Amino acid sequence: MKVNAPAGRNVGQVEGSQSNLAKNVEQKAPRAPEEKIQVSNLSKLLSQVKAGAPEAPDMQKVDRIRESINAGTFQVNPERTAEAMMAEEM
Repeated sequence: MKVNAPAGRNVGQVEGSQSNLAKNVEQKAPRAPEEKIQVSNLSKLLSQVKAGAPEAPDMQKVDRIRESINAGTFQVNPERTAEAMMAEEM
């Protein structure tokens, strides 16, 4: 398919005119003021604390353990407890 330019102009001239129009619009358009955000020291500290905080416990698991303890059926696995304690120290 062949595209013909308007009478008296070639395709390069049409493209150049559009390019110049875009430049003129950019130069004449007012610039929006720059927005700056200030984060307080407290906000930075809270963000750091949140990043280092452990995840919320699984409440369903907590409820199951609580029920087992209250029913007297909770069994402690001493080996698993010792391994978890040693892992915390390292």
